[in-house]
Amino acid sequence: MEDGEYYDILLLDIEMPGLNGIELTNKVKKYLPDAITIFVTSYEQYVYKSFEVQPYRFIPKKDAVKMLPAAVKDALGLAFEREGKFYVAENQRVLEKIPLKSITYRL
Repeated sequence: MEDGEYYDILLLDIEMPGLNGIELTNKVKKYLPDAITIFVTSYEQYVYKSFEVQPYRFIPKKDAVKMLPAAVKDALGLAFEREGKFYVAENQRVLEKIPLKSITYRL
């Protein structure tokens, strides 16, 4: 992301070595505030803590087979819906998606 990479959807575990999924989401949201986060984890006790980063879905690993396909499909639908609501600024080094709602102008 620091090099201009863009991601619409983040599929993360919460318990990871070094940096947990909630901390990672906080860092990502600084660069990509509209990224859609889906947590898949065995640690359901983090469901309320995860609300701090406003995940799109929280999926227990034990239910991933039945819940994950629908969550990804819905997240893709949301990402495509949002696609038309962005201005894309691109140069040789970076691609930036700017939400239309954040652009102001005066006549």
